[in-house]
Amino acid sequence: MGCHTWFSRPITDKEFEKMKENAPKEIYELTHYGIDNSCDSYNPFPDNIYLYNKLMESYNDKIPCVDGKYWWQLGYGAGDDVYQEIKNGSGLYTDVIKYIDTFRVPNYPRKIIRSRRDLRRFLRKRYFKLTDKQLERVSQFFREYPDGVITFG
Repeated sequence: MGCHTWFSRPITDKEFEKMKENAPKEIYELTHYGIDNSCDSYNPFPDNIYLYNKLMESYNDKIPCVDGKYWWQLGYGAGDDVYQEIKNGSGLYTDVIKYIDTFRVPNYPRKIIRSRRDLRRFLRKRYFKLTDKQLERVSQFFREYPDGVITFG
């Protein structure tokens, strides 16, 4: 059967701006702590006070907060959307559902494919087992999303 192939594109500036708008509210809701709570009162989530403060510091001052990651790398502000940082990628990516599982490969490689040429180098002889339709879908994906990537998992 093989592992899944994920086709992902970088998020747009508009999507990132939406994340920035949603982030403070989401940080508050997900850490159960906000400015209205005082440190003197009982807080059932004391560890979250620290997390809330670090995330808001990252948001306001544009500095890393948790394990060297920024608030957006941790997914705050995404809402119901799923954004992920791809290793060695620049920025956040989102899956392009219509291309998922165009083909499959054995095992679970960590390789990131950035072009059809990369795919051919990676698959070697297995590349020629892909159908014309599969290869056309790969080409179509990279035409639509030149900065897109294919990952496996």
